[in-house]
Amino acid sequence: MRRKVILIGVFLIFSFSSQAEEIVKSFVKKVVLFSHQAQVTRQALVKVKKGVNEIFLESTAFNVDESSLTAEVEGKGEILGVQFTTVPLKEFSQENIKDIEERIKNLEREKKSLYNNIEVLDNKKQFLNSLINFSDSQLSKEIVTNFPKTEDLRNMLQFLGYSYGEINTKKESLEEKIEDLYKDIEVLRQKLASLTESKTKIKRVIEVLFASQREQQINIEVSYVVRRAWWKPLYKINVLPKKDINLVMFARIYQKTGESWDNVELTVSNVVPFKGQKLPKPQSRYLYLRLQFGRFDKIAAEGGKGFWTKSLQFDSAANAPMAGKIERKIASEKASFASSVRRRLSFSFEYTLPHKVTIKSKDRGSIYPIFSKKIKGEVYHYAVPSDIPYAFLVCKASSDSELLAGVLQIYHEGRYVGKAVLEEKKSAEDFLVNLGIDREVKVKREKIKDKKEEMFFGKIERQNIVRKLTYKITIENVKEEKVNVHILDAIPVSKTDKIKIKDVRITPQPKVKDYRDKKGVVLWELELNPKEKKEIAVSYTVVYPKNAPIYGLD
Repeated sequence: MRRKVILIGVFLIFSFSSQAEEIVKSFVKKVVLFSHQAQVTRQALVKVKKGVNEIFLESTAFNVDESSLTAEVEGKGEILGVQFTTVPLKEFSQENIKDIEERIKNLEREKKSLYNNIEVLDNKKQFLNSLINFSDSQLSKEIVTNFPKTEDLRNMLQFLGYSYGEINTKKESLEEKIEDLYKDIEVLRQKLASLTESKTKIKRVIEVLFASQREQQINIEVSYVVRRAWWKPLYKINVLPKKDINLVMFARIYQKTGESWDNVELTVSNVVPFKGQKLPKPQSRYLYLRLQFGRFDKIAAEGGKGFWTKSLQFDSAANAPMAGKIERKIASEKASFASSVRRRLSFSFEYTLPHKVTIKSKDRGSIYPIFSKKIKGEVYHYAVPSDIPYAFLVCKASSDSELLAGVLQIYHEGRYVGKAVLEEKKSAEDFLVNLGIDREVKVKREKIKDKKEEMFFGKIERQNIVRKLTYKITIENVKEEKVNVHILDAIPVSKTDKIKIKDVRITPQPKVKDYRDKKGVVLWELELNPKEKKEIAVSYTVVYPKNAPIYGLD
């Protein structure tokens, strides 16, 4: 019979005369990993006597939510209580102290080595700066004749092998490692202090109180939540010739719990656990006048630029051309990524890996495939030329609750073209999957007129400035096939009656105005034949008080 108990801050105290048992051996059986913590299940087989048995299981986890502790027992009897506690050790081995001291020394040596590497990088950077400063200075003819040639300097820099970007990147990586070492050393020092300073040597354990109906062997499973363990989604997306899109989701797993997960059943969950979250309560809403600053309302400083947040982020490889089509014969069938066992819960998904895994504490990221699927939807080009002068290939797909926000690695016919961010679908918005920059669809936005009128008839001073602006957006398809391009732009919107937008002219007219309920944002959907070019013209007049700052105009 399986018994289960959940105790939160309460432990039942019973009087009995039996002596404390030895700490029994246990192992981590399975782990459910959440976005920022993990639920660990530890198992042990124990022989018990009839009556009340006090059973101790070892746990080396650093940061445990003690209120999450639960226990299940397979055996005849009842669970009387379960809690984290400490027990005295019968004998204390000096080998443990020596082992910890040696580990601290090794970490200190590693830390010193990393600092030396940072010093080397600083010296190389300083040397690069000195070369640049020296070459910029006024040199006498004698020095010039002896100064290394440009080609020699180039070879010297190549020999050093560091550009400024590479030096900074490596330095940041070293500093992160040093920070981790500081944390690890502090944990070991605390552990060493507890062993050497305590008069009574103690050990932290999980205590299970079990009233057995007979002498028997029981199976105990204890479960608890630990912090310093998390996972992040990582996606690989491959665009095939006929715009078929294959997506694979991976889990990048980190754990620094202090426990080793050896040969465990691992499940990742997309649920977001919360602790102490209160239900929201409605509040009264009051209207009030905004404070005035000088002659202008603070609102006048709002609007204009900033309609778009750059959610599409690319690394340098994203600016490479799309992969060319390469014909090849496939000798045999390709292996696919393994899929996890999917389980749908009330408001989340869980994925259990099809094989057991081993993840040591302080692992720097283990990656396992979770699932693969084909993405179906409308594929077209997307451009916001006022922000980024590129056209992106996107897929407007159906909403998918399994896809979480994460890094997206983009491939076209197996060739890596860049990295982006996959965002979760927001309410009332299309779910767009970024498939990368397409250089064969060119977009350009340029200002072709910006005229200020500050005087009437060139003689009478105006109280307001009249500014007339005209922009031209050019879209060109250099492909050998027809493309559909969605162009987005924003007409300025005034948030105060002191700024007026007049004489708005748009050619051709956009398909959608106030796109997604964003004032002033307009959308054109254009179809371009091979080698075809189209233009969009936008003009408007802005009237605003003289000698006053205005924000939002280019």
